[in-house]
Amino acid sequence: NGTSNITTLLFSTLEELVKDELKRFRFYLSQKNLLEGYKHIPKGQLEKTSPTDIVARMVESNGRQGALEITLYILKKMTQLELASRLEKACKQSKIIFLFSIFPN
Repeated sequence: NGTSNITTLLFSTLEELVKDELKRFRFYLSQKNLLEGYKHIPKGQLEKTSPTDIVARMVESNGRQGALEITLYILKKMTQLELASRLEKACKQSKIIFLFSIFPN
């Protein structure tokens, strides 16, 4: 089932980010109105969190599919286009479908 792979893909994607990039990722993740229809995660819950904790918080707040779409959105916002592209490719190989049009299938 593709959804159980989402968490694994997110872990490995965030582990590619270096310290400052991870800090920026956390910053975007804590912004209100980051992406319509998604719950932001308060800064206090993201401080000094590892990639594993970040994924857990995203899944807890927005579900696996939501966490995936938020991750892609933030990576593109950070111009981490190669990483975003790899994640999208891995999702397609796992037959994970994107729910929103900002992430073309």
